[in-house]
Amino acid sequence: MEVVDYIIVGSGCTGAMAAATLCANGKQVVILDTGIEGNPTETNTNDFIKKRYHDQQQADFFLGKNLEALQAPTHANIPQQTAQRSFITKLTDTLLPIESTHFFPVESLALGGLGNGWGLGAYTFSANELKRVGLNEKEILNAYKLIADRIGISGETNDDASRFCHNNTIPLQPPLEINATANSLYQQYQKKKPLFSAKHISMGKPSLALLSADKDNRKSYAYNDLDFYSNEGNSAYRPNITIETLTHQGKLVYRKNWLVISFKEADYYTIVYCLNIVTKEKKEFFTKKLILAASTLSTARIILRSFNSDIKLPVLCNAYTYMPLLHWPHLGKQNIGRHCGLAQLAMFYDRFNNHEEVAMASIYNYRSLLNFRISKQLPLNYADGNKLLQLLMPALCIAGIFHPAAYQPQNFIRLHKADSITGDLLQAAYTYLGAEQENIHHTEKIYASAFSKLQCLVLKKMSTPTGASIHYAGTLPFSSKDELFHISPDGKLYGTNHVFIADGSGFSYLPGKGLTLTLMANAHNVALKTMQYE
Repeated sequence: MEVVDYIIVGSGCTGAMAAATLCANGKQVVILDTGIEGNPTETNTNDFIKKRYHDQQQADFFLGKNLEALQAPTHANIPQQTAQRSFITKLTDTLLPIESTHFFPVESLALGGLGNGWGLGAYTFSANELKRVGLNEKEILNAYKLIADRIGISGETNDDASRFCHNNTIPLQPPLEINATANSLYQQYQKKKPLFSAKHISMGKPSLALLSADKDNRKSYAYNDLDFYSNEGNSAYRPNITIETLTHQGKLVYRKNWLVISFKEADYYTIVYCLNIVTKEKKEFFTKKLILAASTLSTARIILRSFNSDIKLPVLCNAYTYMPLLHWPHLGKQNIGRHCGLAQLAMFYDRFNNHEEVAMASIYNYRSLLNFRISKQLPLNYADGNKLLQLLMPALCIAGIFHPAAYQPQNFIRLHKADSITGDLLQAAYTYLGAEQENIHHTEKIYASAFSKLQCLVLKKMSTPTGASIHYAGTLPFSSKDELFHISPDGKLYGTNHVFIADGSGFSYLPGKGLTLTLMANAHNVALKTMQYE
């Protein structure tokens, strides 16, 4: 029986950062993961425009060899998934079943997890936000710096958004260029800054885990605008980069095809019970310390099975609003030039001017996702609709608004016995009611008004199905009390001796800003603190 020093469950952003920290400290680390991978991504030097005009095989690239991109979405909250990203959610319906009438979370069993589809927004939380989340400010600030240096983050240091993005507390590469439409929006903001400031609204460039300069063996971003299809030069940080590097260096053992079911602690080791998703073999692994980084919902499943409990656990999820916008000065202009498909601008609404309950809008262009996704929604035939879209597309922006989330009594998850591969399914309930719903509507009105002042026509306010933010947390809240189904400040799961949680399960509040950088910083800190339990 081999007992390894550490087993980490999951290979997403948190699992990758925990592994990197432990390996850097010379620890023996094994990652257990389902590890589903996509097909090798085409690599080339073509940008979007060249590919559209000159590539005779572009249909295979943009639509998939089996026309996957044209198929009806199988999940309420992944309507724009490209063929290259379909592997991210493969087998989740079978292996991670969920039952709910109004909560539709997106989960992953892929190598790199949901980090494969991360929008790369890398934001630090303020002191007030960290306090509500339950994290130590000094520890997280130090971890932010380390993670930013590890993965590479580009951003602006002195615009109005910088204090919300990073507050100049992390090392930064120069900001990326923004496209002409986004630049026009930003110039309108600059002209009317006093008006926006009075409304507690700030706009600027986002901070992104996307390289503007070469780093290690990764290349700077080439502005090919193929971000939803490939990751040329590994300019975008994805967790598989860390996993593959550590494995290649011989510092990490990565074992794929294993779905972790549960664990049980013995005298001096922990037994991890697994199911092979290919052979259906059941196997036990043994470790001195177990770190769960399987994602908020999957970690909850593992823990509830391990304690044979059907208790209701709380859960947090940011509400998410889409606003398609037409920036009318750019109607009919040429839609060419250097583009990036990721966020161009970030707009923050600090309602109470205390950097605690901040909503955030990420503003994107739509060019590389192709017109066919929109044309079917127009009340025109395809030929006429396509002519209209050619005029509209240069002016089209998409604003995705994330609303902060606090615990509400009606929202929960619970593991229920069922006829499935794992013998159970996750029941979930999540709704926005009362004051929270009123706050969401208020924020939507504020943003709609702000965009109109930027010479934008708000085409529609779309409240997405709950779970569309793909930001989940809070199922095992941090606590200073030794309570089952809670996490200690150092990341240890109460009721165990050597089981630690490195994902967002402990977060007791979800700011509107993207949480991935904070998830990774916390995972690093948890990994460090596990070494105190020798």
